[in-house]
Formats: sequence, structure tokens, C-alpha cells
Amino acid sequence: MEKAVLVEKFQKLMLIKLNNLENLNALNIQMGDELVKVMADAAGDPAVRAVIVTGSGRAFCSGGDLQFFSNLEGPKHEAFGVLTHRLHRIILEIRQMQIQ
Repeated sequence: MEKAVLVEKFQKLMLIKLNNLENLNALNIQMGDELVKVMADAAGDPAVRAVIVTGSGRAFCSGGDLQFFSNLEGPKHEAFGVLTHRLHRIILEIRQMQIQ
């Protein structure tokens, strides 16, 4: 499985790229999981002084990955709740970063 989030470091800068090219970097649970981990890593790395989040290809992010949700078996609202929880954690990680 291809990584949904790519990370590059340039001295004190961490570049985080969303990587779901076929769906214009639409968010799904895998990407949410990877973003939570990467944001926590950035926040915990004293060498990182700046973080840039961007998208691979021609789009930053087209929103939720509707194709992912349409292919799920069972109740879709549970998966939507999981993704929403991940997104809230990502925002919380960003807000709590102590980058100086």
C-alpha cells in the first residue's frame, strides 16, 4: 500500500505532502492515521521549526474521499466518525505545536 502522506525534511523545515493523487488528495482514514502520526512527530522534534502541509500533484485536498466511503461495507456513518475524529486530532496537534 502506498503511503498517503509523504514527509521531507530540509534543515529546520518539515514538508508534509498529501499523496492520494487519483482522488486529488481526498482524505480517507489511512491518510488521517498517517497525518496524526506525522503531526505528532513534527511537534515532538526539537529540530523542526516550521511545517508546511501541501498536496502532491495538481490539488492540495479535494475534501473527503467519497470513493473510499462508497466502497465501504456496512454503516458509513461509523467510518465518517472515525475520519472526523482523526481530523480533530490533526487540528489539535497543529494548535498545540510549540515550534519557535
